[in-house]
Amino acid sequence: MIGARLGHCLLYEPGYYLSHITEMVLPIRTMPDGSTKFIGYAGLASHGGTIGVIVALLLLTVVGLDSVWLVLIAAAFGILVGRWKKA
Repeated sequence: MIGARLGHCLLYEPGYYLSHITEMVLPIRTMPDGSTKFIGYAGLASHGGTIGVIVALLLLTVVGLDSVWLVLIAAAFGILVGRWKKA
């Protein structure tokens, strides 16, 4: 999920999100009057999620953990949630 969110932010709207870095991970926007507003997560990129899974698998092999199933289950859950939101 983190890779999908970062992929959307950095590939589709890099100018905005690089100047509002906290909105990449926190779905809260500070309004001009100083109040805050919950805006929700407005985008996920599947190719960003794929890159995130690849990075996670590489980290697991570097650390030496043999449980690749944990990452695969988490990736399947992320795909399920991403598809569920689009439906």
